[in-house]
Amino acid sequence: MAKITNEVSRGLTSADGFTHYFNMLYDKVSNMFIWDNLPKSIDINYLNRCLFLKGHCAIFKKNNTFYAASGNFSGQPNEYYQPTEYVIANPVLGSYNLKIGKDCIIFYNSAKDIQYNDFPIMTVAKGGLYSLIYRTAILLSDNECSINVAQKNSRFFAFATADTENAFKSTSEVFKKIYNGEGFSIAKSDIASTISISPLATGGGSVSPTLQTLIDIQQYFLAQFFHAIGINSNFNMKKERLVSDEIAINDTATEINIKSMLEMRKNNVVAFNSLYGLSCDVSLSDEWKQQTLESEVNKPCGDMQE
Repeated sequence: MAKITNEVSRGLTSADGFTHYFNMLYDKVSNMFIWDNLPKSIDINYLNRCLFLKGHCAIFKKNNTFYAASGNFSGQPNEYYQPTEYVIANPVLGSYNLKIGKDCIIFYNSAKDIQYNDFPIMTVAKGGLYSLIYRTAILLSDNECSINVAQKNSRFFAFATADTENAFKSTSEVFKKIYNGEGFSIAKSDIASTISISPLATGGGSVSPTLQTLIDIQQYFLAQFFHAIGINSNFNMKKERLVSDEIAINDTATEINIKSMLEMRKNNVVAFNSLYGLSCDVSLSDEWKQQTLESEVNKPCGDMQE
């Protein structure tokens, strides 16, 4: 059997899980929309990444080829305090100062990502779903560290007292091995006779109450994320039944954000088609359409639902 190294047994840190959870959560939303008839030169994965993690990007035409590019707003604001120019600095394509609506069309993730210069306090460097994904990834990774510690702590069902220095060192080594998942150790009889073992209260269950609570919280964080992006994921920390009115409210809430994002993309596509004479379109992917259908079909008919 392979020896457990310090790298494995040292325990998880928040940094270990953050990148994993951030990428996992982004994957959950990356296939939300299907783009039809977009010019082949546009990298759809890059377009989605810009919209979901930054909140906006520009699509423009250069030498009869269309590109999606991430940049920043500039120029004098129009009558609605919106910027009129978009600055792009691309190492391959070059640097451009594009007139919005004339040289390019700005695609937004949702209404909250539209820039208004008279609301500077609301301006953020990263829009889209970045904040939601970032915060959820932190919560999940931090809680996972707590679960890891609780798992190790659950290995202890007793504490020991030692009468001699040698007994103290020997007992400490045994408990350290148990904590690192290395099984048990056999001590000399003279050492064993100098230590005293006292049992710890474990709450009467196979899983400690703390560990079970942390597992519930982990599931709760995931359920809240899914609910925020449009997946109906009811989760009741009290383990009680949800009444039909509560579920109906959840059904409505899960549709608001996704409808806003879809409507914004459709409006952007209309402007893009009008400027360049194209026939592009955007729609929900089959997976997300199915989620919407299931939400309608599974609405409760009675007063209570388990």
